[in-house]
Amino acid sequence: HCPLTLEDTQKFKRDWAISLKGPFFPPQLFTLYARAYSNALATGAWHARIPKQGPSTYQSGDDPLNMFLNLRVQEFVERLAGIRVDPTYGYTNGYARGDELKPHTDRKACEFTLTTLLVAQPHPDYCPLFVQNTPWKIDDKWVGRWEENTLWRSDVTKIVPALNGISIIRGRAKPHFRPPLP
Repeated sequence: HCPLTLEDTQKFKRDWAISLKGPFFPPQLFTLYARAYSNALATGAWHARIPKQGPSTYQSGDDPLNMFLNLRVQEFVERLAGIRVDPTYGYTNGYARGDELKPHTDRKACEFTLTTLLVAQPHPDYCPLFVQNTPWKIDDKWVGRWEENTLWRSDVTKIVPALNGISIIRGRAKPHFRPPLP
């Protein structure tokens, strides 16, 4: 894991969002995961598409590698957030041109959302995650919903993941989205 400073933990507890450059995973593990991801995408092994997020968005959920990575980051997230967490599920998403992640908050089982970039992008600002600065009251009736009259257009922080870095947000309280990819 990348080192965690007191400043990092204070920032995360204040903003409930942080992006750390890393390297986060040991090089061998990162290479293994990146190759598995690239091979699955290239061979069509990922058959699940997410129509609401875009015509080409692929997703792999709760596969053994995702579950292993969940266990690898558990202690790190606990140190960062200052609370005990239980890994619940993991997704690997593959986004293509025009795909987006609609604005939403996460379900109860996903208190914290972690993102790592596995494959180098065409340019450093290619796949940003936007996070609303003002957290919502955690309320299950809003999970997965987004009202257009919220402040998301002006009250957001742009998080750009680094290759083998990690971005962590409190997905239950912080609405987040990715605009359509160029």
